[in-house]
Amino acid sequence: MHAGAREEFTDIRVDGRGVWYTGNRQIVNEEVLRFFRANLYRDEKGIYIFNEFRGFREKGYIRVEGPVMMVEQITGDNLVLSNGRSLSLDSAVLAVDGSGLPYVKIAGLGAWAGFPARSTHVFADGLQEKGGEFFWRGKKVIAYERMPWLCDEY
Repeated sequence: MHAGAREEFTDIRVDGRGVWYTGNRQIVNEEVLRFFRANLYRDEKGIYIFNEFRGFREKGYIRVEGPVMMVEQITGDNLVLSNGRSLSLDSAVLAVDGSGLPYVKIAGLGAWAGFPARSTHVFADGLQEKGGEFFWRGKKVIAYERMPWLCDEY
């Protein structure tokens, strides 16, 4: 995908809380963050932001140390991500870390989305433990002591 694009390993990173940085500076411009999240892809080298402008095509690889986006809404059986896409609960892979914070795997990207504080309680209210395993709305939840921010399968 995106063959012929210039490739660059950038100094853009996502920290353990899902906060985006370029170098040491936090990226706070919501329009820029929205663009980045909407244009994330993955290949054998990692996760990158794809940009095309006036015939110039670029893959800017980023460092992933946390969730690359957030679950903005939980509506019925759908999880709406901060890139505007929805994940069906039926096909979602859910996880909690050693602190009990919830995450959902982003299909096709092999990275995780977190749940912001305003929706964590919705997840926590529906979380159940049965025989040492966790379930949310009847769906199994993987428990990690430490989250693998990039999954082998994407």
